[in-house]
Amino acid sequence: MSPLPALRELSAVRIPLRDGIELVGDCFIGEVALPMPAILELTPYGRGRDRQNFSGEAAYWVRHGYAFVIVECRGSGDSQGELRFAVGDGGDGDDGYDVVEWIARQPWCNGRVGMRGASYSGTNQWQVARQRPPSLKAIVPNATGYGADDVVYDGGIFHFNWALAWPMNVPGSGVSLTASPRWAAGIGQQPLREADVAVIGQPSRLYRHFLDHPPSDRAYWAASHYSAEDYAALQVPALAFTGWFDGTLRGTLAHDRGARAASRYPVHLIVGPWDHSPCSEGGYSYLDGKPVDQIGDALLPPQAFLPGLAITRSFYDAYLKGAGYFEQPPVQLYITGSERWIHADAWPPAASEPRNLYLHSAGRANGLRGDGRLDWAAPQAEPADTYLYDPAQPAFNTLSDLPGAPPMLPHHRVDMAPLIDRPDALVYLSDALADPLTVVGDVMLLLHIRSDAPDTDFIARLEDLAPDGRAQRLGSREVAQAQVRWREGFEREVFLRPGEVASLNLRFGGIGHSFLAGHRLRLSVTSSAYPRMAPNPNTGGPIADDTQPPRVARQEVLHEAAWASHLVLPCLTLPA
Repeated sequence: MSPLPALRELSAVRIPLRDGIELVGDCFIGEVALPMPAILELTPYGRGRDRQNFSGEAAYWVRHGYAFVIVECRGSGDSQGELRFAVGDGGDGDDGYDVVEWIARQPWCNGRVGMRGASYSGTNQWQVARQRPPSLKAIVPNATGYGADDVVYDGGIFHFNWALAWPMNVPGSGVSLTASPRWAAGIGQQPLREADVAVIGQPSRLYRHFLDHPPSDRAYWAASHYSAEDYAALQVPALAFTGWFDGTLRGTLAHDRGARAASRYPVHLIVGPWDHSPCSEGGYSYLDGKPVDQIGDALLPPQAFLPGLAITRSFYDAYLKGAGYFEQPPVQLYITGSERWIHADAWPPAASEPRNLYLHSAGRANGLRGDGRLDWAAPQAEPADTYLYDPAQPAFNTLSDLPGAPPMLPHHRVDMAPLIDRPDALVYLSDALADPLTVVGDVMLLLHIRSDAPDTDFIARLEDLAPDGRAQRLGSREVAQAQVRWREGFEREVFLRPGEVASLNLRFGGIGHSFLAGHRLRLSVTSSAYPRMAPNPNTGGPIADDTQPPRVARQEVLHEAAWASHLVLPCLTLPA
């Protein structure tokens, strides 16, 4: 057996950009530096092996005939400049173009470059590919975000706990965690702009930067959206991994749909029963290579895992080395509940057909002992369900947010009963299913509401309730959510008038799940999920700078002939 090639590391290499800024990276090559294809990760999380990056794979890639390069984004780590989050062109797009072409000119590179990464370092691959650097030949953009209405402003609602916590992962952001966040101090904090000091004990430039750019700031967010022309101009094949419990599933699916429809290059998608961290490895931990087989309350079976690293290597072998053919289906989906993989030509599968599951009650759907029901038949004349939403007493986001709970309790595939058994949460339950029901596609809740507040929030959770009473939450986000002022789009704010009925689309996003015979669907609706979102004060004031006293809102959910609130479930008959 031949010895492994020695790994040579070129540390802290300075890479000049077109505007005079220098980025810093580490280059991993073989001891005998023969020209070879190179793989690049452009990341804000730091290039050290103690950071969240792919540097631990460097020896693997060198062993298989690649150079591996990890470069710190502008304004992070040792790189110069100021981090420009998600602006695409003029940010990571231009910077990545320059880095790719710099790598291609090095004596140890044969002029062919691929990109690897996940989350931020997956998202910016689309930005770089849109700029069409001539030497970029393949991308693997795993777990990617997309635009304003995704990670930062989901449904128009500011992602409060993420905006405070994320900068702490970025070396050079100016924010460091010196103590556990004091989330209780954020309830009722006004203005929201100064909640960083209350919760993490220091001002955060990036947190305030996000607040400076609400979803209506289309000029700022335009570069993080992609047109059909952008995707048609791509000149690289793409392979993307994500998971049903990955918070960036929605963005990954959006990119896949856009690229598949317009690009003339191959596009591949793999969605497993994984969360954000292990999805790039097919469900295995990037730290120790072991399967991450516990997702919330669910223990994953052996067939839930794929050799993600080997699949990625075969993709690079095909498109960076021209070695063989990448023999993977266009779309691979793992269906939870049924615990099996299926293949499709696109997302969502063409065979999925939407069915409406309607909300019903006699007007008392509050809490787990209410009379809320889900049924395929549309309602006729039924009283609305009502609750009072008090911003000073918000519902919590996950089990670990409950007062007195131990830290780090999971929020995926767990029973939401402790969070929704309260008078300001409405709960709707289906009958036990006589036959399995498989849902594969983008799930949505069309909610017809009234409120006596000019602006407020609505959130929902969907669960699979087993015959023994155990429940598991579905969906890649903790909640589906919408802020009323953005219900007609982000071009302008539209506030509620007294007595007005408003229609909201709450997006659960992609779900691939079989509800087995005897199981029930459970839907819950309320108006807060702290600290995922700061409690809406119900005033209609500016999100970042409102200092008006919060008010209690009277919320109504309608289910009658003219205003039939319902789930839209894309149903699929699984092949035998």
